[in-house]
Amino acid sequence: MQKFFNQFHFSTSQIECKLSGEEERVLYNDQELRKKIEETRQKMYEAYEHNPDDPQVLTISQDLDVLLNKYNQAVKNTQNVK
Repeated sequence: MQKFFNQFHFSTSQIECKLSGEEERVLYNDQELRKKIEETRQKMYEAYEHNPDDPQVLTISQDLDVLLNKYNQAVKNTQNVK
């Protein structure tokens, strides 16, 4: 997956995300968002391996979806600007 991320960078200075369990929105730059995506993906895998039926797996998966959608939108916006 790291190879995929290395292909794309966005110029937007900050991406705003609000994940489950967070009180407020968090701002991420390009590298921070990619790191958060990888951390969340790993957290989801670990939760699934521990107990696939745990509702936390779905919650983490939804957070990962939010992060990936934000990343994809930022990349798309950057490509449209070029």
